Amino acid sequence: MGLLSGDGATLLNSVFSPLYLNGRIFKTQIVYDAYGELTKTFAEYDAKVQVDSMTESMRGQEGAADDDRRILVLTQSTSAPMDSDCEIICDEGPYQGVMFRVATVSSDPLGSYWEIRGRRAA
Repeated sequence: MGLLSGDGATLLNSVFSPLYLNGRIFKTQIVYDAYGELTKTFAEYDAKVQVDSMTESMRGQEGAADDDRRILVLTQSTSAPMDSDCEIICDEGPYQGVMFRVATVSSDPLGSYWEIRGRRAA
C-alpha cells in the first residue's frame, strides 16, 4: 500500500466524493462517418465535480478570462479520459445545467483529482 501507487487517490475519493456534486463529462471525438465525412461524436461519463473561483496561478495563464472557473473532478469518480476536448456539465448545485469547456487540465501528485480551468460553453 502506497499513497503514490493509487491508494492515496482511492482514500481521497472515498473522503471527498460525498461532498462533490454530480456531473457529467462529455468527450468530443471527430471521426469519419459512413460517407467519409468528418463528424463529431460524444462519449458521456458520470463524475463528481466542484466548481470554484480561479486560482491566482490560473489567472496568470495565457488566454485566461475573468469568468473562467476552477473545476475539480475526482479522478476515481469517472472513467473519462481528461483533456481539452472535454466538456463538463454540473447536474446539481448553483451551476446546475451549466456546461464548461476544458481550457487547461492538470493533476495533483496523488492523481486523486484533475484541476481544470473551464470556460462556459456558448
